[in-house]
Amino acid sequence: MDQILSSKLHSLTIRLTELASIINISRPTLYKYLEAYEKGSYRNLQIKVKELFDFIVSENCSSRHALYLYVFKGENSKGIKREIIDLVEPLNDQVKLKKILSILKGE
Repeated sequence: MDQILSSKLHSLTIRLTELASIINISRPTLYKYLEAYEKGSYRNLQIKVKELFDFIVSENCSSRHALYLYVFKGENSKGIKREIIDLVEPLNDQVKLKKILSILKGE
């Protein structure tokens, strides 16, 4: 991948601290994910992070606005929806209910 993702973030004027904040991960973790993505080491990435990075480098991500819409309008929700479904199906204890709430709140 070389530096395609980093270059695209720079061209969109997205700071790494801002991106880490909107996807709810730490800045050091984001650096680790960026490095893995740019090396093609996708198995070290969360599914939702890889999907987001794929979107960012695509032609569909042409602005900061497009990135924010993707993150907040559910374009990147496949992995999150699967997590919720997996937790809700057995729905037999309070721990799972608390986990569902934390996912929905983005914690």
